[in-house]
Amino acid sequence: MDVTNNGGASWIQRGPFYLSSAHGRITTAAYPTSSSSSRAFRVSAKAAFPVGETAITCTPWW
Repeated sequence: MDVTNNGGASWIQRGPFYLSSAHGRITTAAYPTSSSSSRAFRVSAKAAFPVGETAITCTPWW
């Protein structure tokens, strides 16, 4: 999970976190929401299967 306080120009990375099973779940420590329109969150993932997969996919900032 990434958190930005300047509209995505830079961000704080929370993680990485790893799953060892296909249907596992991850929760992260909370990060305070804000009324500032500059604070936003996104999550990213990298699939380890199939073996050799290296692409990282991120959600839009929200």
